[in-house]
Amino acid sequence: MPKKVLKLIGFKEYAPEVTFTSKCHQWSIQSCEQPGSDVEFLKLLFEFADINYEVIQKEMPTSEEIIDAVENGTADMSLISLIVSPDRLKKVAFTIPVNYLQFGYRGTKRLRIGSISIKNF
Repeated sequence: MPKKVLKLIGFKEYAPEVTFTSKCHQWSIQSCEQPGSDVEFLKLLFEFADINYEVIQKEMPTSEEIIDAVENGTADMSLISLIVSPDRLKKVAFTIPVNYLQFGYRGTKRLRIGSISIKNF
C-alpha cells in the first residue's frame, strides 16, 4: 500500500518562519535552501520519520483560514506554527509547542547582598 502524503498549507511569506517568497523560486520545501525556520524544522522531522509531504501552493491570508483548511480536510497540517486557543482547539488538534522558549522558575525569598554563600545554592 502506498504511503500517505501529508498536505501542508500556510503562508507563503512570514519571515523568519516561512520565506518562500524572498528565499525560494517556488513553494517547494525540497528545492529551497532557506525556506524558513518552521519549514526547516518540519523538513527535518519528516525526513527523520520517513513521511512523504507536499505543500499546497495556495496563499492563505490569515491563520484562521489555515485552521479552516485543516479542519475541512483541504490540508492535513499547517506549514507554520499557530497560536493555540480554546476556539481553535475545538476545530483542530495541536502538537506540543516546539518553537517557543518557555522558562520555568521557582520563587524564593530574596537574598540580601552579603548573604550569598555556597550553602544558599
